[in-house]
Amino acid sequence: AKGTAMYLSVKVGLVASEPLVLGRLRSRFGFGAFAESLSRIAFSYLGAYGNTQQQHSCGLARVVWLITYLRSVSEHLRNGLERRRKQGLPDGDAVHTSLRRALAFADSELWSS
Repeated sequence: AKGTAMYLSVKVGLVASEPLVLGRLRSRFGFGAFAESLSRIAFSYLGAYGNTQQQHSCGLARVVWLITYLRSVSEHLRNGLERRRKQGLPDGDAVHTSLRRALAFADSELWSS
């Protein structure tokens, strides 16, 4: 046996400025639920696939890892898009409008404060 099977159980509370009606179910999903979902995913990922130090790290270390990872990914994507623009390559359809806005909002000043 390789070990105990791990299962992720996520309880999500949804919050929105205007309630969404999904069939007969009214649900809300806000920032708190989104942050909790990301944290649970990171905790599960590090617990299952991380190295020994990551698997045994405390919650604060795992959240710091998540923030560092998100910063790294956003910087990499932003730099890639900038390189494409400088080379005159099209990037219009490759990046969703919402992602463009998020990258513009999460500039390097946001991460350094």
